[in-house]
Amino acid sequence: MKTHRLFTAAAVFLTIAAVFLFSGCEAPAADPPGSSGTVSDASCETSFGVSSETSLGTSSGALSGTSSETSSGASSETSSELSSGTSVSDDPSDLKDGVYLADAKLLGGSGRAGITSPMTFTVKDHLVTADIEFSSPNYDYMIFGGKRYEASYSPEGNSLFRIPVTSFDSPLSVVADTTAMSVPHEIAYEIHIDPGTIRAYGSEEQEDPDSIPEKYHEITGINEGKEKKGSFKPEYAEGFSWDILSDGRTVLYTADAVYTVLPEGWTGEDKDTLLGSVIKRPLDSIYMASSSSMDFFTALNMTENIKVSAFDRDVWCDPEVREAMDRGEIIYAGKYSAPDFELILKNKCSIAVENTMIYHRPEVMEMLKANGLSCLVDRSSYENDPLGRAEWVRFYGLIAGREDEAEKVFSDVKKGISLVTSRVKTPDGDRPKVAFFSVTPAGYANVRRPGDYVSRMIEMAGG
Repeated sequence: MKTHRLFTAAAVFLTIAAVFLFSGCEAPAADPPGSSGTVSDASCETSFGVSSETSLGTSSGALSGTSSETSSGASSETSSELSSGTSVSDDPSDLKDGVYLADAKLLGGSGRAGITSPMTFTVKDHLVTADIEFSSPNYDYMIFGGKRYEASYSPEGNSLFRIPVTSFDSPLSVVADTTAMSVPHEIAYEIHIDPGTIRAYGSEEQEDPDSIPEKYHEITGINEGKEKKGSFKPEYAEGFSWDILSDGRTVLYTADAVYTVLPEGWTGEDKDTLLGSVIKRPLDSIYMASSSSMDFFTALNMTENIKVSAFDRDVWCDPEVREAMDRGEIIYAGKYSAPDFELILKNKCSIAVENTMIYHRPEVMEMLKANGLSCLVDRSSYENDPLGRAEWVRFYGLIAGREDEAEKVFSDVKKGISLVTSRVKTPDGDRPKVAFFSVTPAGYANVRRPGDYVSRMIEMAGG
């Protein structure tokens, strides 16, 4: 049933992993899962990362990066090769092994390209590698330090590179090849990482008030003196919370935004005086520009409310979504970075659900807002705990006015995962090693980064 899609994605994966583990099979000696790699190619990835191209691999050879000498003299490596890490020469070398975030920016070229910030980087035995995600899928390789790194792809389909970092105090000079032009063209860039913003990925440091943008402090300050009727903090998720106010509003907080949700038929304060981005129920016509968010809406039986998509039909794996696009009930309006605004307005969309890449295209967000759309930026993919990621169904249930349905879906997810984890009896030291990877269209094997939700699911299943 579609109301249990999140349950199916999580429980089926955990069950498969558990069967593999309980069968007594052990993969040949290889690096532990998550010891290297990037986010898997996820053109068909659900919010739980169960991809049609993903498998439990048993060949250690599939995990090793390849290196070859190019005609320019630069060696070619896959971006999933952790061994390319280099000892850090300044303060970050004192960091413990783990996954971290740091603010970063890209300079050079025409100025239109960007990279995801905060940037994710991994520390292992004082070796540091950074995941560089461009705001475009059109970069096929990068040259850094005389070596060539082939692109892999983020869940949103953007070019992704893993490169070594020798210092956070000086910019990283790279050359990236773009295929967006009629002829491939190499462009020189500098990547600037702010060492003062380093924090642990998924840790409480992300919720430290000092790490929250100043605009967040300014906007929540407006809420002082308003009478609260209640508050909600998630059981597992770290990326959202909300206050219920006595006048019927609900104020949602995420790491980088505030949203005011108005009940249907709201007749209170003027919209311009409300907090943050205003979301007014009902959500009858939605512009969907976040692939991971679609799962939450289908789980809430809201596929019919999605009218416009920033992804074409073949990107979606959910047959219900594909069929809706075949019938013309969901219209493709072009990529998130350059959507067909007339098509969005023609379909009377009242809200745009975006992923964080929209921050690299502020002009698009401003245009959407100027035409009356609320802009919601999904951050469910920043959760490391699988249950935390699934709990975002409560977030979407709240904005859609389907809180009861969301509670049912999340309860089913917890029960399903509990059924699997209750079977895990193997002591930590005796657990088998599991290789989890996907193969990109270019033929490279990508492994999940350590500590992310897929690695956590394997641990929960006994690996």
